[in-house]
Amino acid sequence: MQKVCKQCSAAFEVTDEDLEFLKTISPVFNGKAELIPPPTLCPQCRRQRRMAWRNHCQVYKNPAPSKEYAGFSMWIPTSPFPIYENEYWFSDTQDPFVFGEAINPDKPFFDQFMTVHDRAPRYALDTLRMENSDYSNNADDSKNCYLCFNISRSEDCTASDTIYTCRDCIDCTRMFGSERCAECIDCERCYGLQNGRSCENCSDSFFLHNCRGCRNCIGCVNLRHQQYCVFNEQKTPEEFAAILKELSLNSYKERQAFREKFDAFVLLHPQPHATMRMTEDSTGNYLVQCNDVNECTAIQEGEHLRHCEFLFSGAHHCHDVTLFGIRAEYCYESCIMGLDAVRCSFCESVWEGTCDMLYSAFCVSCKNCFGCTGLHRKQYCILNKQYTKEEYEEIVPRLITHMRETGEWGEFFPIEKSPVPYNQSLAQFYFPLTRSEAEEKGYRWYEETPAERQAMNAEDLPDTVPEKDDVIIVKSAQSGRPFKITAQEIRRYRESGLPLPRTTYDERMEDRTRQLGGIRLYDRTCAKTGKPIRTTYPPDSAWIVWDKEVYDSEFAG
Repeated sequence: MQKVCKQCSAAFEVTDEDLEFLKTISPVFNGKAELIPPPTLCPQCRRQRRMAWRNHCQVYKNPAPSKEYAGFSMWIPTSPFPIYENEYWFSDTQDPFVFGEAINPDKPFFDQFMTVHDRAPRYALDTLRMENSDYSNNADDSKNCYLCFNISRSEDCTASDTIYTCRDCIDCTRMFGSERCAECIDCERCYGLQNGRSCENCSDSFFLHNCRGCRNCIGCVNLRHQQYCVFNEQKTPEEFAAILKELSLNSYKERQAFREKFDAFVLLHPQPHATMRMTEDSTGNYLVQCNDVNECTAIQEGEHLRHCEFLFSGAHHCHDVTLFGIRAEYCYESCIMGLDAVRCSFCESVWEGTCDMLYSAFCVSCKNCFGCTGLHRKQYCILNKQYTKEEYEEIVPRLITHMRETGEWGEFFPIEKSPVPYNQSLAQFYFPLTRSEAEEKGYRWYEETPAERQAMNAEDLPDTVPEKDDVIIVKSAQSGRPFKITAQEIRRYRESGLPLPRTTYDERMEDRTRQLGGIRLYDRTCAKTGKPIRTTYPPDSAWIVWDKEVYDSEFAG
């Protein structure tokens, strides 16, 4: 079935397999299936809509915290709902039914849902078992981390995101089992690596790309098990030491000049069309131990998935799900859901055994609920009101009929209703908009008003880290936004031999995300064999792209 996206007018295909999946997951009430219609938006616009509901890397401080109200939160201060400390929210002290709403057949469903959504309290942070890491979010089992997001089992990390089992890393993105790394992207089991991308088992090196098992190397690409190489040329240990000393990479100007030289060198070398390991019959990027996973990004141990991203540990038979997916199955058009979630559609932040949920948010261990927010272990609820099983199965089909008439059935929540400002959502990382573009579409935008204090221009920062640890307030070289470089950060940069940053932590994360590549797949051909490939590298880009099998064969090791 060929369709035209109602948002961007792009043509897209709904396959017979897609239609069969929608038939399979369509809810049944009193023996009758309420069929979910084919999507009206293309896959990219559906992704953007889901991502707009995810706060990716912002934390706000509440000036008046209390026993109930959180001191740190992932919600902007002007949010309409109360923001509770996590322990209080999960304690069942509150009665979520007091925020309920009677069904009104004369109002669009999304308006009714948002009335409940904007009244029900939220927990402050998506964190679990964190220690001394107040300015971090979407995190668990970590300690002494500052401005870190989407992290697990990590320690002493700063200004990093999507890191797992890492220690002493700074300004890194998508890292696994690494230590003392800086400004690295998509690296695994590395130590003392700076400015590395897509490297494994590398150590004590600078500016590496697609290298494996390398030590004491500088500016190298596609090397395997090498030592003392500079721009892929072998050096003696004495020559290497002299070159490294001459580089002065603790200088901002010197490091930027070297970065430009290295980036040009990388473009002379072939890249694999995708990053995949132990994966079969799949298309996408950053896929590990996957089978029949197509048009997906950053999936681990997934099976039978379509148009999904950032799912981990056993998600299967899901379409259009963004984050996090642990053992999720038969879910559709949802975000931030998992931990044994089953048959949940059009939901946000539902998890821990939640099943047969429709159009609900922030529900834990619930079943058979429609249009609810903030419930724990509830069943047969509509808009935060309790019903019997018989009432629920009679009312929900009528509500779905109403939604068909308003054009809401089969659609995820609109971006303009998201409580997360667009510029601070995950969508901004992959579908960036200017403030005027976002506000023209009716999307929320938020910028904190900085305190009145003197901020220096980024170009006036010292070229190397100063000897003193005095806090510095700087205007971002990219946006002009003032940001603080703390004494702790200054010490970390000095210890790592890095110059001070010229942009805010979230701007640096956005830049690293762009270097990872987008989530749109393009048709092009392998530059070596001419074989058709699906890749995130656009056809008009300067990259030399090879089919991954051909690349692996050429650079075995």
